[in-house]
Amino acid sequence: MILKNVSATNEDIAKMKTNRVLVLDGDSEASYLTKDVSSTQIENMLTNIKDLIFKMSNAPDFSDPNFMGNSGKALQYKLTGFNNISKAIMDRMERALRKRIELIEDINKTKTGTDDFYEVEIKFTQNIPADDLEVAQVINTLRGMVSNKTLISLLPFINDADKELEELDKENEAKATLYSFTGNDLQEEEELNE
Repeated sequence: MILKNVSATNEDIAKMKTNRVLVLDGDSEASYLTKDVSSTQIENMLTNIKDLIFKMSNAPDFSDPNFMGNSGKALQYKLTGFNNISKAIMDRMERALRKRIELIEDINKTKTGTDDFYEVEIKFTQNIPADDLEVAQVINTLRGMVSNKTLISLLPFINDADKELEELDKENEAKATLYSFTGNDLQEEEELNE
């Protein structure tokens, strides 16, 4: 508190403090001591704090207009630190879930006396946009150099490559059977017409 042009003794100031009242003369002024800060200083400080938060957390600023205008590779490089943190979290989560499954199996074993084991597959899927066109181009480039199972497993929406290969074989057999029936039917019709 700043008091200007106030003629008061220490006793008068003590009374003002206890009574919580300021007694001022005609020319006297009272004000608080404040530091004048411009709005640009505050804006710069907030921008620096925001940048430091993203830098320390290894997370990209998704609201940055420059972020979304990049190619898939550039986005992957920007998300490297973020992916490393999320993979560490997923590893810890998977260990915790496996421990929980073991505990459930132990309880089941003590209650029922059976040693049933349930195969549980834990899979985490990150909600990050994938460049499916680039994956398809890689698969087409590697065709003939890598097994079909490996190529199918590269697709992000395929969970079980073996099952997908079986389904593909079934479809190919059905098509082959359909074409063979059609060809035989045409030959039989020609023989009947002769």
